[in-house]
Amino acid sequence: MNSTRLQARLVDATGRAGRLAAGTLAPESVVDELYLATFSRLPQPEEKAVAVQVIAAAAAGDARKAAVEDVLWALLNSAEFVFNH
Repeated sequence: MNSTRLQARLVDATGRAGRLAAGTLAPESVVDELYLATFSRLPQPEEKAVAVQVIAAAAAGDARKAAVEDVLWALLNSAEFVFNH
């Protein structure tokens, strides 16, 4: 999980997080996309509320990109991802 290669892919502007952050999707839709890509499922209501709050708190630009990256990083480091994928 401390891979510089993984980190480089995560912050790449052309990667999933970068494209979602730069797009016009609402935070709820961004969270759905991240969960589907990471866990192949939609988030539970509690999971969605937390992740949406993180992304919605970041207005736009670099802050939104960092927030989307943070949510994705948290998902990639979760026990669900580590043990199932």
